[in-house]
Amino acid sequence: MVLPADPEGSTIKFDSAFWAWVGGPHRDPITGQKTSWGSMVAPAADAACIVERPRSGGTWERAIAVERSGVVEMLAGSEVAFAFRDAKAFNLGRIVALVWNALTVFSELKERDGVQGPYLCVLAVTGTNGSFLGGFADGWRQLGDFQLEPSSCLDDHLLFKTELGEWPDSDGVRQLAFDFGDRLGYAWGQKERRFLLHRAGQPEQFDKQRWSW
Repeated sequence: MVLPADPEGSTIKFDSAFWAWVGGPHRDPITGQKTSWGSMVAPAADAACIVERPRSGGTWERAIAVERSGVVEMLAGSEVAFAFRDAKAFNLGRIVALVWNALTVFSELKERDGVQGPYLCVLAVTGTNGSFLGGFADGWRQLGDFQLEPSSCLDDHLLFKTELGEWPDSDGVRQLAFDFGDRLGYAWGQKERRFLLHRAGQPEQFDKQRWSW
């Protein structure tokens, strides 16, 4: 979630031009292709949402919402979690990629509507106690590798916050997403940036081959 200076205000005008912008296409900063937040653009009381519902109905699997105040909120469900050793595991690479894309949507909104700072960026991950972390980039040992003995998270839930006086450019947005990735790794006892490629003689970069909508 990204909150601007006045998260209770009404900065954004929900007119036809706004709905056309919300519906996209939006550019994925990782692949350069268009994003796929969901199959439906849905209005809410004070927000416009792009959502993906499970076929059987129920809660949203993935969504991004733009509120009238300029708040941008992203939700991800089962795509960022999977079962491992009769417990839950979280997909680090997918979380970082979705955070990076959500921050990029806010960048577009700020450029379009002049949303004012300072800004507060928040990442919440629930149900983490006893869970594992996986979904690493190429070159790292993955969960299930007999040479990797993963550690579990000790916290029931995770809440990370970053305050910004000025909104960063695209390179700064990438670094902000990576900073959240670092903090996720720390919560599972990992100091390495396992969401980045780990190959001898090659620079560290995000593993876009493992990322798709």
